[in-house]
Amino acid sequence: MVDIDSCFFGGNVSADFIRIVRKDRQNTQSVLLYQNICYQLGEVEGYPFFIQLTECNYSNGALAVYPGTHNFGYQGDAGAINEIMPRIYPKIETSVSPDDILIMYSGTWH
Repeated sequence: MVDIDSCFFGGNVSADFIRIVRKDRQNTQSVLLYQNICYQLGEVEGYPFFIQLTECNYSNGALAVYPGTHNFGYQGDAGAINEIMPRIYPKIETSVSPDDILIMYSGTWH
């Protein structure tokens, strides 16, 4: 991971929070809607790396990203923003394979 990290943002990266979410035929439930700002150490400016270990797509609970939500600022801990997200807000459901890396701004809701 360090080799990959050093290729981004001039090597100014850190691993301050690691979370593993299992997604397979038996584990398709969604996690609470959140943004990573509340889990970061230090500054708000951050870019989480999501590294896939298995196939993850619409059928088994893929990561959904809500573009533009970083403009709403910090909205609280995980689950707090579930209550304020309009049901009609557009989202992007990812479809990723093992070893794919998804990188997004930490203020983006997902």
